Amino acid sequence: MRTPCQRCGRPFSSGSSPRSARSLSGGSISETVGNDLINGVSITPLAATAGLLTAAAFIAVGVQTGYPIPAAFAVTGAVIGAGLALGGGPAFSTYQRLAAFWIAVPFVSASIAYGTATLLRRDDVPEVVGVPLLAGIVGFILANVQLAIFPAASGGTLAGLASALVGLELALFGSYTVIMLVASLAFTALVFYGMRRSMLRSADGGIRQFLIGLGAVVAFSSGGSQVGLAIGPLEPLFDSLGTPGVFLLALGSIGILLGA
Repeated sequence: MRTPCQRCGRPFSSGSSPRSARSLSGGSISETVGNDLINGVSITPLAATAGLLTAAAFIAVGVQTGYPIPAAFAVTGAVIGAGLALGGGPAFSTYQRLAAFWIAVPFVSASIAYGTATLLRRDDVPEVVGVPLLAGIVGFILANVQLAIFPAASGGTLAGLASALVGLELALFGSYTVIMLVASLAFTALVFYGMRRSMLRSADGGIRQFLIGLGAVVAFSSGGSQVGLAIGPLEPLFDSLGTPGVFLLALGSIGILLGA
């Protein structure tokens, strides 16, 4: 039995997704980079310039030498160094969270990928069930991803918006409500149904659609991450000027798009 990737075997393009993601999902990352890496001081325009120049230099060296230097490492380190030079104090709690996340990601990602590949290779799990099931899981995750297009009062998620519209505050755990869970499951069922219909019409065509969708999701999340890192050092400056965050995200989106 062939896996979806083996059966498809075609490249795809999702270039529009990074553009939209850079303007929709990079806000939380830019806030962390701009405000949460140093205690006691705000990043000044001069410090932001020094940090961005340093990060850009490291990334440029990596591009020229072929050595992949993660933008997250370069920008984070540069901002911390600039903040310390201003007399700020280390935000150790933020560093601990970042370090734990960076260390955990490869292992968690490898485990999930192994489980997914194992599921798809099982002969007792038909593709018309396995692929739509995976698509539904992706749909559940997307329903709970924060995006700038949703009101902040709703938590910035599709599920939160549904909960805010219904108006029933039935807490399930923490700030997550029963309505949010119902909305997430409804979106999951919608994605599952759509993917299953595509698979029943044509297994190969459905798999291709699923791969294109996954590629778009990855490009979307990557675009949001990159723009958040790029404009993070400018966050305090634009806050002091009263400039809307969406404008700053759009500016970073254009810059990264031109660089690509």
